[in-house]
Amino acid sequence: GTITTVNGTVISASQTTSGYQHGINIAATTINLAGATGLEVRANGNGITGSYGSTYVAIVPKDGVAVAFSGPLNNRSWQITYVNYFQKTGSITVNGATSLLKVTANGDYSRLGISAYPITFNNKTVTIQSRASVDHNVQIGFSGSYTNMLGLAFLGNGVVSIDANATTGTGGNVSLLSDKFTFNSPTFNINANGPSTGTSNGDGGTVYLSSSALTKASASKVTVTANASSVGSGNAQLSTSAFGASAILFYPGNVQMNIGTAAGQYSFSAKGGSTGGNGGTIVISSNSVHIKTANAVNASAIAAAGNGEGGEITFYSFVQTVDPAATMSAIGKGTGKGGKFTAYSAAFPSKLNTYIKVDSGTTAVVATSAGTIALNGVTCGQWKAGIGTGNVSWPKTYWDCANPTAPDTTVATAVSALPASFKTNLGNQNIALYIFNLPANFNSFWSQAIPNVASVNNSALKYAVVFNNTPSTDYTAFLRGNMMHELGHLLDGGTSGTPAFTGPANQAITKLTGVYTLPAGPQTPDCMAVYNDNGFCTDPLIIGGTVGNPPNPPKTPWQIFYEQFITDLQPTNGELFAYSFQNCSGFGVKNGALDTAEQSIYMIDLYNYQNTTFWPGGCP
Repeated sequence: GTITTVNGTVISASQTTSGYQHGINIAATTINLAGATGLEVRANGNGITGSYGSTYVAIVPKDGVAVAFSGPLNNRSWQITYVNYFQKTGSITVNGATSLLKVTANGDYSRLGISAYPITFNNKTVTIQSRASVDHNVQIGFSGSYTNMLGLAFLGNGVVSIDANATTGTGGNVSLLSDKFTFNSPTFNINANGPSTGTSNGDGGTVYLSSSALTKASASKVTVTANASSVGSGNAQLSTSAFGASAILFYPGNVQMNIGTAAGQYSFSAKGGSTGGNGGTIVISSNSVHIKTANAVNASAIAAAGNGEGGEITFYSFVQTVDPAATMSAIGKGTGKGGKFTAYSAAFPSKLNTYIKVDSGTTAVVATSAGTIALNGVTCGQWKAGIGTGNVSWPKTYWDCANPTAPDTTVATAVSALPASFKTNLGNQNIALYIFNLPANFNSFWSQAIPNVASVNNSALKYAVVFNNTPSTDYTAFLRGNMMHELGHLLDGGTSGTPAFTGPANQAITKLTGVYTLPAGPQTPDCMAVYNDNGFCTDPLIIGGTVGNPPNPPKTPWQIFYEQFITDLQPTNGELFAYSFQNCSGFGVKNGALDTAEQSIYMIDLYNYQNTTFWPGGCP
């Protein structure tokens, strides 16, 4: 029932010769430690090649093992069997307020298992370690039926380290599985990394934690890592299917979490190798989470001079808040593509790339995915912008949320061809470009409500958006034209926020009447000619009134067309610059080509109107 040690007690079944089974079994209810160095249990050295757990330490409750033997006294064969291993109820308590407990099974094909229900560590410092090159695991917990009690508790005031790092080769596997958890130790490290010495290459391992409810002291810091080699190349574990290996699966139960690198928070990392390699998969499922600091979650490639792809970050938790300095990253390096971020949240009120970084490497070609963000059930693919295979100062990327895996390139190509002064202005504002299918998708993605429009911009939130739900027969011209329209608004306000046109309203009317005469007769304009800020033929203004309430006397479509633009293009309504920019850029909204009457309204020459150079050489 009870094991009592003296300071510096060592129980060892280690060996330097490989190829033999060796291990330690401890079955007890209470382990009392004494002295600062307490107890060390070690079964180090490689086991039998290919033989699961041929090097092992197993610590189980009293009566958790059965021992039998056969043969003569001097040549007996001993058999150790476990009683419902990892499913036997019964407690293990480790006491020793100032004492160390260190348990190691360092070697290939090793297993270090601690199983009871409950398990309580009341001692100061806990180190549980299985380091090797291949097939080394740490398993702590209980997989039987839960009764809603504290199943795993670390209550001391020292560092807790659970370690399946690689010496060379691949990181191992850490598994923590039980009912309720309590982490009260000030520092709690769970690691399954690749090699960290010499120049060894190696992949990262896996960390799996599952609790019905994990609580911790308010100042406790929990760090979870499953990185590839920090001195060579290697990949963190990336899940390629629903049941594929992930670098980190963290299921703390229905509890809130503060995620970050400071005291009182959880941080997660599954990075690629230091000289090359891909980031891994990090999955977090809990109650709501609060992202607090930079590098709170990192699944990036990190090679300074090598190549690697970004990994994946998935929250099945609701991201409740995001602090201004917080970041989560799954970026690529070199020629590598960007990573993926998935969550549900209404906590990203400004530019998304400030908080979520999924970019591709700086030398990746334009056709390379620059990452994916799936937010609130809507997926947006980011793509490198530019002409040919080169990069541009702005926009470096654009987002296609309508076709995230097969993006429309014409918008980015058109925007990239803008004069340098315009791109500098928009780049200084960090404007992001988005293509959505429907305004409803935009509303879900950003948790914001906008009307059913053809395009929209927001200078405060730093984006320009177009929607592809248009009946136009020239889809690409429509998208390009409306993107130019919204960028015109952003340029109009510029960084000062002051509209370019501030004169009396009648200046616009005077200018228009000087270049356009209302045609006579009941001419019927093209669908897109009646453009009253939503671009759809179903608008009741096509008949000059509201649905079921036509105007009296009736108005011709040309009259409505003219009157609507007289309203929209008044300087006080802020549309004159946007419509003019749209067409000085060479992109209209009606089937890619405007008739003479429409050009008279659209193509207002700002060069003449303002007596300044708006476009090099004036409007086309």
